[in-house]
Amino acid sequence: MFHNPSEPAVLYGHKQAIDDPTPQKIAQLFGLDLVLEDHEICDVLIVGAGPAGTAAGVYAGSEGMSALVLEDSTIGGQAGTSSRIEN
Repeated sequence: MFHNPSEPAVLYGHKQAIDDPTPQKIAQLFGLDLVLEDHEICDVLIVGAGPAGTAAGVYAGSEGMSALVLEDSTIGGQAGTSSRIEN
């Protein structure tokens, strides 16, 4: 594993470095970047994976529904990107 320490990277395990990391590259690394088929139908579409959207997806799944949660940046919404959360 060779990596330039002046460039951003995500280190995964002992031997893998993801240079120029993006949310999509990291999602693919964990198997979370799913491709939807044109004919696939979901019961619930949730836009935003902030605390409320994530909870809605969990509750929909616990009720036996298929839920699709869409987020453009990071799970947790602004809370997931904030360096400081109070109260």
